[in-house]
Amino acid sequence: MIKYGMIIVVIFITILISIMVFMSYMESNQPDVSDFSNEENSSPKIVFLDCSLTFDSVRQEYNMSLVSKKIVEGKMKSETINMEQQDKESFSYRIMNQKSQLISQTDLSWPLDRNIEYVDDQGYLQRKDIHLDSANVFLRFQLMPEMYYLAFYKQDRQLIIIDLKK
Repeated sequence: MIKYGMIIVVIFITILISIMVFMSYMESNQPDVSDFSNEENSSPKIVFLDCSLTFDSVRQEYNMSLVSKKIVEGKMKSETINMEQQDKESFSYRIMNQKSQLISQTDLSWPLDRNIEYVDDQGYLQRKDIHLDSANVFLRFQLMPEMYYLAFYKQDRQLIIIDLKK
């Protein structure tokens, strides 16, 4: 009878030790919360920017403000090539790293100058250049880990700088 009692105690202790080993194994293999944040940082992201550009006729200067910024997970299908002919107004955006060093620069057509086509009274297609006092500038691009800032420039004057990491 004592032998059976001793065997039951040994089996009980063995099962208890097995459960404790299993629990410690599961606890050590739990993913760290920081692992998830690293995965989020490494997944591809797309930035959507909406900025407002206005001309202040009193001060005779251009002002730009950020309307909205959205960063979503995803990868752009392909880079779009701006085939528009660049006009006399030098307007660009520059992407910079954490130390504000230039990564890339892209020239854009001046958003306040628009070329419209219309049909005149005789039925002929006509073109007309118009100058706007304000316009929204929409921009999207693939966010890379080394990208920290984006700045819009008119000629060499910085209009706005946007922190891409906030």
